[in-house]
Amino acid sequence: MVIDPVKRAAIWEAHDRRCMYTTEKIDVSVLAIDHLIPINDGGQTLARLRARNLVAANFDINGFENLIPTHGPRNRQKSEQVLEDEALVFFLQIARPRAERAAALYNELTERDRSLNGFLQLQAAAQRNSISVDDMFKVMKHQSSGEVVIRMAPAIEGEAIYSANSAVASELMDMPFSLAGANVGGVRLEGPGGEKLVAKTSNEFLAAKAADYSPITQYDINMWSWADATSETLKAVKNSRFATNSEIRFPLVSFENLDRWSAEWITMNAVEEVPASHAACASIAQLLAGGFAKLVQQGKWMVDIEYDAGLSTKLSELVRADLDNDGHEEILVNAVAYAPGGTLRAGSVQMAKMRDGILVPMSVPDTEEELGTGCSRQG
Repeated sequence: MVIDPVKRAAIWEAHDRRCMYTTEKIDVSVLAIDHLIPINDGGQTLARLRARNLVAANFDINGFENLIPTHGPRNRQKSEQVLEDEALVFFLQIARPRAERAAALYNELTERDRSLNGFLQLQAAAQRNSISVDDMFKVMKHQSSGEVVIRMAPAIEGEAIYSANSAVASELMDMPFSLAGANVGGVRLEGPGGEKLVAKTSNEFLAAKAADYSPITQYDINMWSWADATSETLKAVKNSRFATNSEIRFPLVSFENLDRWSAEWITMNAVEEVPASHAACASIAQLLAGGFAKLVQQGKWMVDIEYDAGLSTKLSELVRADLDNDGHEEILVNAVAYAPGGTLRAGSVQMAKMRDGILVPMSVPDTEEELGTGCSRQG
């Protein structure tokens, strides 16, 4: 019997994440949910217990009072044994006080999420074992408390941060940079009139960026890339909303699915005009299949690609959420163009937005006024 993933989580939490049989803590990777009174014996055990008045006539064999968490290997051992009636009653008595708490947790989670299409998609994915309970909790945590997963830790002083909500992100935006492996505390910039400054925090950097300040040397361009990724990440977390609709949550779309990423992510770094054969490619996967680009490195949250007609490109996911307040989920991407074997390197943060089933590069909203109005294509 497939147990609803939210129900699994509620049972696990209600029993303090401990195995009923051993009382040891259970890691989610080996969590199993067991029926104390078995369901695979044709109902004989339940009928016998009812006949002896050891359980109520309306006892629900699939209810929380009969479902307990256990260690997977231990559960497999138990499934080969038949517990005596008295032992079953003993464990049922232990489970009974936890059943009410499990039901309350389950009702709280499902009631809060029932109206969301994204939750229904996520639940279906979890039931097919394509997403873990832990991943599901992360999505629900974003929804309930606004806490967003950060894939690339912001370059600021202090411990590495891999999740934050709006309030935390706002505080971090006033903290000093820690760029280039914690060796640099700011980025040198030059304004349109030749005025110079050193941006030392995300708020300072974003203000200078909005005023058309730019890096001065190649070294400053490198520092700009670090500062831009950090600043835009924190700004996105500060302004992000939970996406009730998503075309990238289930099935999960990542950099392992290059057929879902527009070829523009690579061709926008062409040195001259994009060749017609390259422009005809809709996705990065088609560029690779055509032999116009070569895969250097690939992971779920990062991909590195050499391009025949231009600079190489390294794409890294920063955060994913509703980034422009349109109700749909987008991905904030750090796009770094570089010359293989050389010192030329320039990074920019862009938004990956789904258009006709493919993620295309879009500009990131700069101001509160732009949120909800959509974003214009770059280039």
